[in-house]
Amino acid sequence: MEVEIDPQIINSPLAREIQAHLQEWVLSRCPDHLGEFLKTSRN
Repeated sequence: MEVEIDPQIINSPLAREIQAHLQEWVLSRCPDHLGEFLKTSRN
């Protein structure tokens, strides 16, 4: 499934902050291969 979000929303400071928190959470709780996948993911 692919979801598209309005660029104005996704590029907002709040959206970037939420994405950073989610990335930190995933990297701290997922196996190494998932962490590497997250680093290369566009979302």
